[in-house]
Amino acid sequence: MHKTTLIAAYIAAALAACIHSGQLSAPAPSTAYPLAGVVTTVDRAADLVTFRTGSGHLYSLTGCDDWLPGDVIACTMDDNGTPDDVTDDTITQYRYCGYVS
Repeated sequence: MHKTTLIAAYIAAALAACIHSGQLSAPAPSTAYPLAGVVTTVDRAADLVTFRTGSGHLYSLTGCDDWLPGDVIACTMDDNGTPDDVTDDTITQYRYCGYVS
């Protein structure tokens, strides 16, 4: 009986420590979202690639690499804490994912 009480006290203390330290709190909501677009222009002199999304927004990134107009790009975007305003969103990752002729 003494062991059971000791184990229960240990579990309660560990749980209280986790709650107090915030380890059991809910994770922060994600600010990342996926986005795809089609490359419209590649400016090799400025090392700038511009692409248009399905909603018509234009985004640019540096690093021309092998990009060509018509390439499809898949991005992970960050909303910068403003989910209702896409004008300040930033590209965190991008990948080539096809070509539109």
